[in-house]
Amino acid sequence: AVLLIAPCPALAVALDLPTSVPWQLPAPEAQADLSPGRRARNLPLPPEGAEWLQPAGWESLVRRVGGGVVVMQRGRMVATSIDLVAWLRDLRQGEADWANVDRDGRPGLTPNDLRPFPWSGLAWRQPSGDVWTELLAWVVGERLQRAPLPRIWPLPDGARSALVLTVDQGFADSDRIEALLALAEGARGELTVLSTRGTRQVDDAPADGAGGELLSLRAMVRARTWGHGVGAQPNLNGLGDPRLAMQAVEAQRLRLQGELKPGELRVVRHHDRRWWGHDAPAEHLADRGYWMELDFGSAAARMRGPGFQFGSARPARWQGPTGALLPILSQPTPIDGDALLGDRADSAGLSLEQAALGAANLLDAGIDWAVPVVAQVSAPSIAEAPPNFLDELLAAATARELPIVSAERWATWSWARLAAAGATAIAPTGDGWTASPSPAAVPLLLWSPGEDCDAPRPASLLTGPGCLGPWGPTAP
Repeated sequence: AVLLIAPCPALAVALDLPTSVPWQLPAPEAQADLSPGRRARNLPLPPEGAEWLQPAGWESLVRRVGGGVVVMQRGRMVATSIDLVAWLRDLRQGEADWANVDRDGRPGLTPNDLRPFPWSGLAWRQPSGDVWTELLAWVVGERLQRAPLPRIWPLPDGARSALVLTVDQGFADSDRIEALLALAEGARGELTVLSTRGTRQVDDAPADGAGGELLSLRAMVRARTWGHGVGAQPNLNGLGDPRLAMQAVEAQRLRLQGELKPGELRVVRHHDRRWWGHDAPAEHLADRGYWMELDFGSAAARMRGPGFQFGSARPARWQGPTGALLPILSQPTPIDGDALLGDRADSAGLSLEQAALGAANLLDAGIDWAVPVVAQVSAPSIAEAPPNFLDELLAAATARELPIVSAERWATWSWARLAAAGATAIAPTGDGWTASPSPAAVPLLLWSPGEDCDAPRPASLLTGPGCLGPWGPTAP
C-alpha cells in the first residue's frame, strides 16, 4: 500500500497521478467536505493549495467544498494534494510568517496573533487537527488494509474524555487559591494552579522582579496529597525585549523550584498568554525542562463560545523550523474563562449560562473524538460564591462522568503514552493487524475493532465499535 501525504513531483510521475491545479482562496473559510461512508465532516484547508479537478479512475475521499478533490484513492494507493504534515503543524502552532505581528486587536503579542481567526462555526467546535489524524487512521485501516487500525487509547483508564483543569493565579492571595482547590475537591477533581508567586507583580518591575504568595506549608501538603499541582505563570507584560522575557521566565522558574519538590514544576502558561516570535518560547521552555506549555488558548469574540482555535485538543511535541521535535508538549487550551466572560478586547462577553453551555458542548465534542478538554479560569475573575464558572465546569464534567485531572497528571500520562506508542510495533497481516506491546510507565489500554466485550465503543466518530483491553506490562 502507498499513502502519499505531501505533494512530490517525482512520485507523482512514477505513480501516474493526475495533474493537480492550484487554488487561491480567501482565508479563513477554506473547508473540505469529508464523506468516508458514514457522515460528512467539514475540515479546514490551508488558504493556498492544490486539488484534482477530474481524477479519472480515482475515488474521492475528501473534496474541497465548491472545488476539486483533495484526498483520493485508487486500489491500495491514497494520495493527498496538500502537504498534510505541514498543514497540521500550522494548525497547531500557528503560522511562523505572522510572528511578532499584533493581529488580534488586543495589546501585546500572544499565540492568538499567529492564528487570529477561525474558519467556520463547525471547524471551531471540533478538534479539526485531531479529525484529520483520525482520517489518516481511517484511510490506513479501513481503506488500505480493510480492517480498522487498533490504537492505544488516548485517555487514562479508558475515559471517554477528560477535563484538564487549570487556574491562573493572577496575583490572587493564598486564601482565594485554597477556596478554589476546595471547589475542585468537592467534585472529586484535581486542578493545577499556574502561580504568579516568584514573578514580577507589576508590569513596570524589572525582569527578575519577584513577590506574591501561593499556599501555606499546611495547605501545600494537603494539595499535594489530594493530587493538585503547581505550575509557573511568569509575568512578561511590559518586557518588549525577548531577552528580558526569557530572563523573567528563568527567574520565576528558579524561585519556584527552590520552594517545590524536585521535579514538581512541570507545566507553564505565561501570564496573559504572552508570546514572542514563533518557535523561540517553546525552545526556551523546553531547554528549561518544562514538560508541557499551555499558552495556545482560544479567543475569538465573534464565535460566541469556546472552541478549538488551534485545531486540536490532544497534546503534541513542538516541531521546530527544521522539523526536529522538541522535548516539550504543546497542549491547546480551548476553554478560556476570561475570553468568554471577561471584558478583554477579545472576550465574547457571554453570560455565565451561555459560557457554561458552550463549555458543556465542548466536553461533548471531547467525548465524540476521545480527546481531552483543557480549561483555564482566572482566580481573580471567579465569583467567591456559587454560581461561578468553575462550579459550572465541574458540574458539566461530573454529569458526563469525566475525570477532572491536573495538568501535571495529564502531562505525565501523555509523555508515558507517547513513549510506549513509539516503542510499539503494529503491522498488517492478511486480514487485520498484529501488535507487539512494550512496557509503559502507566497502565495503558488498547482499542481493537469488534463487539465481543461488555461495553463496545467507537474510537471516534469515524470508526465502528471496538473493545478496550489491557496493553503491555507496566514498567517498574
